[in-house]
Amino acid sequence: MRVDAELRGQLKQLKTISEMAEEWVDVEIFNPVLLEREQLGYSMDLEGNSL
Repeated sequence: MRVDAELRGQLKQLKTISEMAEEWVDVEIFNPVLLEREQLGYSMDLEGNSL
């Protein structure tokens, strides 16, 4: 997937802001590729069953 320079800049800015917000807010934004793995124990168990 090709991302243009403006969108790439906006995504970098979002990443920086989200990293700064982690000090005050218990929210983390994950790469979509890692999302399923990161949800283990929250939305699904180790067997993939919905919690």
